[in-house]
Amino acid sequence: MKIINIIKSFFKQKTAEEKEEEIDIKNLESWFNLKNNEIENLLKKEKEIIRNEINKLINKLQEETNVLSQINIHEKKSEQRIKDITELGRKDYISAINKLIESLKEDKEIPFIAKEIDSFAQYSAKSHFKTTILIGKEIEAIQKTITAIRKLETDFLKNNKEIIEKREIIRNLVEKNERKNKKEKQKEDVLKEIEKAKD
Repeated sequence: MKIINIIKSFFKQKTAEEKEEEIDIKNLESWFNLKNNEIENLLKKEKEIIRNEINKLINKLQEETNVLSQINIHEKKSEQRIKDITELGRKDYISAINKLIESLKEDKEIPFIAKEIDSFAQYSAKSHFKTTILIGKEIEAIQKTITAIRKLETDFLKNNKEIIEKREIIRNLVEKNERKNKKEKQKEDVLKEIEKAKD
């Protein structure tokens, strides 16, 4: 299917009363830029909202991590060996949480949160287990906050599914158009060389 037909098939107006959007094949690049800017501006507003919510939960996670670090494990009623295992687990778990927090603070393009959390869950599994031997509710609070952060991304992707798909379509079309223009340029260069050879 030609690029112009693909464009028309994805960006028709939704109401029957409105005319189909006119697209000039000669000005495809300008049209791509216009549509891309429209989409990015819409997503920018949504990204600002989710980023603010993520930052609030990150602050909460930091506070909960501080609470975890201040627990006096040696006051727990248990064998010293168990206390030592829990202490070691807590130290490693807090280190893993801090790494997760730093990665979540980065201004990356969504989706990236679920991947970071899955990675965190994997490399912190052992320390999490050791920590929960003697510590319960503080770990549970941390897990709930991490789950809430993941849900923010899930909801963002769900609520903006259509516009995100359109952004990907535009990006793919830009790549196809660039490849097409490159081939045409190469063809023109070859024809010029042929003409020179004739002289």
